Parts: sequence; structure tokens; C-alpha cells
Amino acid sequence: MIDFSSLPSYQIVIKSFRRFKCLKLTVDSILKYYPDASIIIADDSFENPNDLPEIAQAIKAIPNVQWLQLDFNIGLPAGRNTAVLMATADVIVMCDDDFVFTSETRIENLLTILAERPEIGVAAGCVRFDGINAKGWHCLMNWNKGGSLTSLPLNSRWQNSNGVRHRVTDLALNWYAARREVLVEIPWDEQFKVVMEHLDHFMLMKSAGIKIHYTPDSVVGHEQRSPEDYGDFRTQNADAYTDAFLKKWGVTNRLGFAMQPEEDLRPIIPQAGRSVLVFGVGHSGTTIVTKMIESLGFCAHNADDEYRENKFVRDLNQECLDEECLNVPMARRELAYMEQASDGPWVLKDPRFIHTLEHWQDVFSVYQPLMVFVTRDLADVAESFKRRDEGGSGDTVITRGLTLDDAYRQAAHQYDRWPWAKVKVDLSQIGEAVSLFDQLRP
Repeated sequence: MIDFSSLPSYQIVIKSFRRFKCLKLTVDSILKYYPDASIIIADDSFENPNDLPEIAQAIKAIPNVQWLQLDFNIGLPAGRNTAVLMATADVIVMCDDDFVFTSETRIENLLTILAERPEIGVAAGCVRFDGINAKGWHCLMNWNKGGSLTSLPLNSRWQNSNGVRHRVTDLALNWYAARREVLVEIPWDEQFKVVMEHLDHFMLMKSAGIKIHYTPDSVVGHEQRSPEDYGDFRTQNADAYTDAFLKKWGVTNRLGFAMQPEEDLRPIIPQAGRSVLVFGVGHSGTTIVTKMIESLGFCAHNADDEYRENKFVRDLNQECLDEECLNVPMARRELAYMEQASDGPWVLKDPRFIHTLEHWQDVFSVYQPLMVFVTRDLADVAESFKRRDEGGSGDTVITRGLTLDDAYRQAAHQYDRWPWAKVKVDLSQIGEAVSLFDQLRP
């Protein structure tokens, strides 16, 4: 249990609009890690509050949630300003309704910065955006009336507050902890409603001299699942809001949102090497081993019932076999989802890995899973193929273009090249080990 006694009090503020499945995932993930958290949800989804669907009603009924039902479509700034005024804690933790808390989220690290450094008004964390990578959306901003709004990469030295790294920034994504008085004194400009409000707010804080620091030691996941009509509201009158922003600040452009990432910082994955890749030729017993590992508490995310293979990884591997190229962004995304969904060790298995593993090396490098190479007498493997009418019609079994001998040699070669922890186990050894125990012993 985290000791918050020496840290400032906090409340989490979420502006919500029609993404209730996302919102439920966000709230559930918050309470998983911070069961005592106070959450303020400001929602403006419907003209008639009675139109709230059951899932929204269920969120509203959670004891930790203070639900503010606002006028329909009043916009992000008005909703956030209302929620901040309703809050009573020392610090407001700003959070979107499609974020997912994991063991890396660590609100306490944001609060530590504010507790240790009273001159800092905002402590911003990192967003693992759409599961691709933990990237910084942080920069230094400069502008002059009549000129360009420009950004520069962060260039200040890293500071340390009680073990938490942080450095100066002018801009951050919507995952940050701010002193309540900062957000009361510098509210969001409600003229922008849904577009340009975020950039404008950080420019207002910079103009007011508010010190903002960024830390990579608080990472929240992002898993967007928007309804079809959400985009219509989110981008409404975008050109008009952009024009109003340019006029307000007297600049000739707005910043794009592809900010410079922190190239020298990897995502913080607790206990790298804790997860498992079950590896081997098909029909070698990899399904049995995967189920055994699952029984120990490892999560087989998105796995089918029969083979315990992650369906998305299987599709990626099949595409890789067909195209001789892995869709690396999608592979990273699925592994990040596995990490977020399980928040614990996961187990992954697909016999196609003996053909595609070299394409996955960079993707796996963040997680460094233990490889469990399952082997089995090849005559038994061949018999298993024949029993299932697989492997071709001839006497020699062919699996994905290789004989069993060649497939095994390829798998052994991949095992030898695996750069992280690995172990080889024969299926017969597993059976022998189980037989040593008296199943009826009390």
C-alpha cells in the first residue's frame, strides 16, 4: 500500500463525452491501483440526463465517483473549469476518459515532485499513446506577435526529487498533476470548446510564469475506443477555433502535435523478463505448457480456447509469413495492450514464431520475455500431425513449407540466438515430473 501521508491530497478530474466504455475501463483501472481515489467526472453527453446509458449509470453509482452532469456539449474547457471549482483537494490530476492505469502510472511520483519542489506548479507524466510506445509529447515553446509559434526539444538537465526524474517543459499531454490554485487562477479559455483549448491553456500557464516539469516515471496507457459520432463533436468548427487561436496570440501558425520524443528514455517496464514466450514446432506440446503457465497466474491475452494462441499475434505472424515483413507498429501495440490488460506477467505462444521470430526482436526487446523452448520426439510430432490430417498426404510431414527436421533445426537456431533468458524442456520430462507426485496425496 502506498503511503500518501507525506504527499499533497489529490482528486482525479475526467472530462467525459459519450465514450462510456472507455470511461468504465479508465475508472476500473484507477480503482484497481488507487482504491481510495476520489474521481470527479464532468459529463456533457446528452441534452436529457435521463438518456445516460446503463454503463454510465453504473459508473455514476461508484462511491468514489462524483458525477457532474453538465449542459449538453458545453465543451472541454467549461467542463474542466466546473470540475476544478468543485474539487477540494490540494492537487488536481488531469486525466482523459480513454486512459488506462497500469503499474507504471504512479500518481505518487507526480505528487512527489510537487511536494519536494514548491516552485513547480504542474508535474506532467508520459502517455503510452495507442499502445505504440511511451513517448514524450513535450517541448519548449516560443512565440512573438506577428511571428511563428515554434517548438524546441527539451534541453535542460534531469533533476531528481526523492528518486523521481523530471525536467523543464512548456507543454504536456493531458496526463498531469497541477496545484488546484494554478487551475483556478488560470482556467481554460471556453471560447475554444474542443479544439486548440489544450495548447492555449499551456501557453497561458507559460505566460503566467507557471513552472511545468515532465517526468517519464509516471506512464498512463491510452486505449481509445470512440463511438462513431464522437469525431463529429470532437472536431466541430475546428477551423474557426484555430483562426480564433491565431488571432488571440497574434501568431501565424499552430504547433503540430507530433512533438519530439525523448529518444534516450525507454519505457519503464517493471521487472523486464517476467513474461514468457512459449516456443516450438507445432504439435510439440506448446499448448499444454502454455496452459500450465497460465495456471500459475500468467495472462494469455486475447488467446483462443483451443490452442491458447493470441489471435492478433497469430494474424500478425501469418501476415509476416505471407509478406516476409512484420507490421511492427501493430506488434508493439498488441504487446502494449497485453501489458496493460494483464498488469502482470503474460504468456505468448504461436508455432509461427519459428519462422518469424527475427522480425520480432526489436518489439520483444522492451519486455525481454523468458523463452521456453518445448521439444518432443519428432516421430511423436509426426504421428500427431497425421492423427489430425495435417502435414500433407505423403509420408513426410510438411509444416509451413518445411519438413519436421528442418523446422526443428530452424527452431533450435532461433533458440540459440535468443539474447535473453531461455530454457529448453522436452515434453516427456514434463510428464515424468508430474508422475513423481501422488495425485491423491492429501
